[in-house]
Amino acid sequence: MKKSIYSITAAILSISVVTAACSDQDRVLNNNNNEDARFETQMNTGGNAVPLNELTNRNRSNSQLNTYSLEEDTAIPYQYVNGQPYISLARLLEVTGLNSTYDEQQKKFEIGDHDMVYQIFLNSNQAAVEDRTVSLSQQPVDVKGETYIPVDALGKVFSDQLTFTPQETQVIIHGSGEQNAEIDAGNEEQDDNFFQDDPNDPFKDESVMLPYSTQEDIPALKNINMNTLINRAKRYLGVDYDFGAKPYPRSKRFDCSSYVQYLFGKQGVDLPRTARAQARRGVSVSRKNLRKGDLLFFYVPGRFKTNKTVGHVGIYMGNQKMIHSSPSPKNGVQITNINKSYWKKTYLRSRRVAR
Repeated sequence: MKKSIYSITAAILSISVVTAACSDQDRVLNNNNNEDARFETQMNTGGNAVPLNELTNRNRSNSQLNTYSLEEDTAIPYQYVNGQPYISLARLLEVTGLNSTYDEQQKKFEIGDHDMVYQIFLNSNQAAVEDRTVSLSQQPVDVKGETYIPVDALGKVFSDQLTFTPQETQVIIHGSGEQNAEIDAGNEEQDDNFFQDDPNDPFKDESVMLPYSTQEDIPALKNINMNTLINRAKRYLGVDYDFGAKPYPRSKRFDCSSYVQYLFGKQGVDLPRTARAQARRGVSVSRKNLRKGDLLFFYVPGRFKTNKTVGHVGIYMGNQKMIHSSPSPKNGVQITNINKSYWKKTYLRSRRVAR
C-alpha cells in the first residue's frame, strides 16, 4: 500500500506475502443440540472482479475455501477517483487467493488465508493488521457497486503478503513461483521420526484426568489437564469449518485459530484470535519432543512470498495425530495423521502454551 504511486520514486516495493492464519471454525457436535444454522458471509473471489453487492452477499460452501496459488506476475489496473489511484479489492483477493468475509454491521471486510488477519473498513481510512491499526491515505470507495482501496493499502495492510511493483497505470503483483500443494489424506512416508512424542509427557496415559502438578520450571505457562482438553476437542468433531468464524456460541462454526482459542479458553488459557499471533505465545518445543496439547503451526504453499508465514494451526494429540479445524482433506473439525508428506513439508514450528 504505497502512497500514491504516482508520487512514488522507488520503482519497486517488495512486501512479504501474507499467510493467513488458519482460523478453523467448529460446530460442536452435541447429540442433544440440533443447531445447524449457518453463519456464513464468506466471499469466493476466484474469478473476475466481483461487484460489492455480490461480493458481500455470496455464501460459499465451506469446503470451497479459496486454494488459488499466485504463481505468476499479475497486473491490476488503477481506477482513478478524484485524481487518486485505487485498485479493485475483489481483483486483489482474486489474484492473491486470499479469502474474505464481509461484516455488514461494521461495514468491514475481514481477510486472510485460513483465518482473519486483515480488516478493511468501508467508511474509514483506518485498517487493521491483526491487532495493529494502520492509516490509509484515503477511505475505500464504491465505484459502480464495486469496492476499491487506495494503492497505499498494498504496503500498509498487506506488507507481509505481497511483493509488487507500481507502474504508471497499474501495479504488478508478483507471484510466489510455488504451486499450491493439495492436502493428501494418504501418501504416508516411511520417516516415522519426523514428529515424535516426549516419553515423559505426563498425559501420555489417557486415564490421567486430574489436575497435574509438575516440577518443570516454566512458570509462565498455566497448568491444565491436557486429556481433558483433548476429550473436549473431540466433542466438536464434524463441526463445519468457516473462514473468519464469529465466536462459537453465536456462529456454531470454527476456523483453525478460533477452534484453538475456544478450547484453551475453556481451560482458562487466554490465546489471541489468529494462528499467527498464537505462534508467538508460550515456549518453543521440538517436533521430536511433542506432548499432548502442543500447538503445531504450518505454512500454506504457493500463497506467500515466504514459506515462513504461519497459515494454519492444530492441536497435537500424541501418536503423530493432530485435531484441527480445516476445509481439507475433510471439511470441519477433524483428526489428521500428520505423518504425511504435506504436513512434513509445511511444518513451521511447535509451541507449548500450557502444561
